[in-house]
Amino acid sequence: MLKKIFVILSVCTLVITLTACRNDNDESEDYDTDYEYYTDSEPAPEELRGQFELFFEENQESIIETIAIDGEDVRLELAAGYEFLMTILLDDIELDDENRPLYILAFEMTFSQMTDLFGGLAYEIREAAEIDSFRLSVIFVDINEEVIARSSFDAGLSSNEEIEEEYEEETD
Repeated sequence: MLKKIFVILSVCTLVITLTACRNDNDESEDYDTDYEYYTDSEPAPEELRGQFELFFEENQESIIETIAIDGEDVRLELAAGYEFLMTILLDDIELDDENRPLYILAFEMTFSQMTDLFGGLAYEIREAAEIDSFRLSVIFVDINEEVIARSSFDAGLSSNEEIEEEYEEETD
């Protein structure tokens, strides 16, 4: 009888000891997760903006050359966020009270046909700059720097997924 009590107490002690000594995986997983968070953290927004500005400086001329035809005056500026402002000067147009509505209407209608050109360019810039979303704002101005038409082309935003898919199909 004493032997049975001793065996039962030994088994209970062994179970309690093993339970107390076991490795608590929940705590170690939290520690590993925290460690991975600190080592794999993304760059700060200031660093990302700096990389984007560097990309702009390095590629400004080549972007202008893809659009400028026959010596057109095309200016490219860096805007807030991840946006380029492209100003295209049309030196053969001068707006006045008579022709202003006609030119504005014509250029607004033309922008719908330029989606492939400027939307594709925005998509290429987004891919080359390795950013999630990008906006290219195109402004047509006359000889006196008066705005004829303005439109923005987004790449990487949910509203332009169809444009990106079409562009990828065309380039493949």
